Amino acid sequence: MKITVTREDIDTGARCDGFCCPIAKAASRTIPALRGRAFVDEKTIESMYESKVYYLLPREAQAFIKAFDRGETVMPTTFELEEA
Repeated sequence: MKITVTREDIDTGARCDGFCCPIAKAASRTIPALRGRAFVDEKTIESMYESKVYYLLPREAQAFIKAFDRGETVMPTTFELEEA
């Protein structure tokens, strides 16, 4: 499954917040199983409902999160996710 992190996701995303980071915003918008609510940690995206759905983040997405959380400049990008 492919997600695209937009400039708006980056501009409105919150650092060190697994619910409001740019990747969580992009995943919530793109993946129907997440029903608009995703939690992102360092390695996965998780749905926040009873029937849990997990997606593994590729290394480049993990690096994006670390850079964003450190306040570094990040650019819009696309990631391919794998359902866990």
